[in-house]
Amino acid sequence: DLRMSRGLGDVYKRQVITLFALIILTYSFTLTGHSAEKGLLIKSILTLHLIAIASWIGSLWPLYKSCQLLSLNTIKHLMERFGQLAIIIIAVLLISGITLLWQYLNSFSVLFTSNYGQLIMLKLLLVSAMLLLGAWHKLRLVPQITQQHHVVTLKRSISVEMVIAVCVLLTTSVFTTLVGPPV
Repeated sequence: DLRMSRGLGDVYKRQVITLFALIILTYSFTLTGHSAEKGLLIKSILTLHLIAIASWIGSLWPLYKSCQLLSLNTIKHLMERFGQLAIIIIAVLLISGITLLWQYLNSFSVLFTSNYGQLIMLKLLLVSAMLLLGAWHKLRLVPQITQQHHVVTLKRSISVEMVIAVCVLLTTSVFTTLVGPPV
């Protein structure tokens, strides 16, 4: 019993250290580029946005692999649990993303009249596709998991979501490093 409580203590320590490292790593992204001149509040919001992105996109590969390695019941339970967590991740992502857009854009029309805005619109389109796939997973595919062919469909859909996620990351890297917000 004492050994078990020590083991749990070690797990919690590792989780705290990992979370702290993640926060430091994501905050480091705010020190360069067009966010470098922003205040601590905007840098903190960007950090939350990056953590949410890392949580969502970083979960796709393990979810994909779980479709290959786990039993039907375990996959269904895992996907249901992730679906609950994803609601929080997406809420943080959307709230922080909208707040950041508000800070970086001078006006709504910039979305249509600048390269930066057009790349933002492309990113929003891609993220919308990922959100639609996630909703389809949560509302249709996961509840239907009763046979292996349902898992195959889910796995294929997750792989499409991963491809879209790469496109989101590439688009974001272009507008954050090469283009920058309009002045």
